[in-house]
Amino acid sequence: MVASESDKDVVLKTYPVGWRHVVTFVSFVGFLVVYTLRVNLSVALVAMVNQTALNEQKGINSSNYQPASSICVNNDVTSYSNETVQKADGPYIWDTELQGIVLASFFYGYITTQLAGGWLAGRYGAKWVFGIGTVWTAVLTLLSPLAAQLGVGFLIALRILEGVGEGVTWPAMQAFFARWAPPSERSKLPAISYAGCFVGTPFAFILSGILADSNFMGGWPSVFYVFGILGCIWFVFWVFLVSSSPEEHKYISVGEKTYILRALEAESGGRARPGLGDVPWKKIFTSPAVWAVFIGHFSYNWGLYVLLTSLPTYFKTVFGFDIKKNGLLSALPYIVQSIIHVSSGQLADLLRTKLKLQTVTVRKIFDCLGHFLPAVFVITLGYVGCNSSAAIALLTLCIGFTGLCGAGFLVNFLDIAPQFAGILLGTGNTFATIPGIVGPYITGVLTKDATIESWRIVFFICGGMYLFSAIFFAIFAQGTAQPWANSRRQAAKTDETNALNKVESQN
Repeated sequence: MVASESDKDVVLKTYPVGWRHVVTFVSFVGFLVVYTLRVNLSVALVAMVNQTALNEQKGINSSNYQPASSICVNNDVTSYSNETVQKADGPYIWDTELQGIVLASFFYGYITTQLAGGWLAGRYGAKWVFGIGTVWTAVLTLLSPLAAQLGVGFLIALRILEGVGEGVTWPAMQAFFARWAPPSERSKLPAISYAGCFVGTPFAFILSGILADSNFMGGWPSVFYVFGILGCIWFVFWVFLVSSSPEEHKYISVGEKTYILRALEAESGGRARPGLGDVPWKKIFTSPAVWAVFIGHFSYNWGLYVLLTSLPTYFKTVFGFDIKKNGLLSALPYIVQSIIHVSSGQLADLLRTKLKLQTVTVRKIFDCLGHFLPAVFVITLGYVGCNSSAAIALLTLCIGFTGLCGAGFLVNFLDIAPQFAGILLGTGNTFATIPGIVGPYITGVLTKDATIESWRIVFFICGGMYLFSAIFFAIFAQGTAQPWANSRRQAAKTDETNALNKVESQN
């Protein structure tokens, strides 16, 4: 049985805002929470480290040390009193190499549960996999100050476990919208949900800076307490308002439920989704189109994770910005990125529908610009020296324009292999998590001497990654389903059909 146009019109007119939108909004807040728990340490770490003690270890005279500006000295940022010095310094003497390990440790765990997340969501329901993964991370975040007090090894172990919890969230949400989003709303509903990631990053930077600069709950420990509590509160709403599928939801109307199930059945044509045994792995890993997306994702994440984890440290050690200003400035590029990301999807669809550009052309335009422009800006950043205004502007443009990739590689899996998009996303995200492990550590090693030249090398590596990706994607990207991605495993009855029959039997 299929969903007729009249069915669709009736449901959309009767339920223009239904439970499918409510669960989408709750998932938006969930992703916001997920990213605050991921990035809050980047700002808190600046307040946790005793920079004065580190400089004394390097032989720098503490009486002449300007904590607000360890590299660049200018009148705008070095007028700090001794009282500010004491407030700015934290209790831990961790050099930049060790800080890089701490920041990277989250991704040691994150990479291990990417593929498992999708499988667990299929077996136990996306609601519980996403929810438990998030609240697991929130509870561990509450323990972060205690772990740091016990020793840096405990904090590293805790962050690894947090990464294990968050690793299931993205794959689980793919399974979630496969059950909740009718085809006509498959772009809109997930886009709203995933926007929580882009909102969560600047939100975490700004609030973390304010909290760490305050005396609330001890200053920097409040960063972990506030976001951990926020995650626990969110989980309560998630449990009571959300289900893994419409047929399991307690409050959804029969009309809206029937519409979603019929629409999904009409799209699948009575065919089951492919399992792991149906995936043509050899053809996938020998497909240049797939590698164009993998490499695009890898380079995007290299810049994202390196800059995401190191921006607060860069602003502190190079320009000496205080922790509150640090949080605001670190958030600015991601605010611009979120605006460009959301806009790029709308503009890309406009180019395809109104101007009739081929999908592959649109994907190449957005992805290549989303890598080439940031490459130019981040390489230029290596030459601005102590010009803080230029550095802020270039970083904002660099990270901001990566938002164009939202209409590039980030959605290209749906073009080249719609049947296997979720599986490929999990595989690609596993590969693309390596920058989160390696990038912060390399950055910490390179910037151990805290010089402009050392940060220049960090920026050049990012720029090189971006340029290589832009060239590879321009040559090998495709915009249509590949031959190996056109088959589906047949089944007598799909889950959607069974659920539909169950609903109709209740009428």
